[in-house]
Amino acid sequence: MEKAKQVVWRLLAASVCVMTISHAAHADSLDEQRNRYAQIKQAWDSKQMDTVQALMPTLKEYPLYPYLEYRQITDDLMNQPTLTVANFIQANPTLPPARTLQSRFVNELARREDWRGLLAFSPEKPGTTEAQCNFYYAKWATGQQQEAWSGAKDLWLTGKNLPNACDSLFGAWRASGQQDPLAYLERIRLARSAGLSRTYSPGDESGQHASRDHAGRADALRLPDHFHSGSSARQRSQFCADVCSLDGRDRFHPPDGGGGLYQRGA
Repeated sequence: MEKAKQVVWRLLAASVCVMTISHAAHADSLDEQRNRYAQIKQAWDSKQMDTVQALMPTLKEYPLYPYLEYRQITDDLMNQPTLTVANFIQANPTLPPARTLQSRFVNELARREDWRGLLAFSPEKPGTTEAQCNFYYAKWATGQQQEAWSGAKDLWLTGKNLPNACDSLFGAWRASGQQDPLAYLERIRLARSAGLSRTYSPGDESGQHASRDHAGRADALRLPDHFHSGSSARQRSQFCADVCSLDGRDRFHPPDGGGGLYQRGA
């Protein structure tokens, strides 16, 4: 019985020893990995890509390895296969940089004009405004016009500047004849409420060339031609009642070579 107890104690002691040695080895391994991670970052910043390629495979078990993968993907995003990006996002759903990668790659696929590939990669609306404009343009390019125009209207109704990427979507929407004239007016109203001066014209649908005057008032609000034929005199009058409120000095002018809403000084 006594011999059996001694054997048990020896086995327990051996187990504790093995666990201690294993823990020490693991700690050393993490220290080494941490050092190699710092080496890779330094080599990357110095464009020593041979060193990066040699060391990266040794860190696949390191907790920060996904950040290296992210940098590897985004440094050459324009040449990345869709599958590589999709797999990375799926494998790292909680990684902060990965949350923006979907929108970035949607924009990249738009640059490639791979509209079907864009919708396959992102079946749902992406997160950023620029990516959403590209998403709905892809809808239009693949024959899903009603979804495209619905999305275009949602994006359009803001008083803020929109990314240049939205010009293609809004241009297609306007050219289709489906842009509601009242939506155009509503955006002008929102712009004025935000104190922005805007001249909307074909080719600048996003309002990127808008500017703010010293008084924060709209100097010129150019309306599309279809507003004059697509809205009633009562609607135009009501719009002016809502928007043209600078001491009664603003007037609505029908198309006359540059017509629209003009601020009239005293």
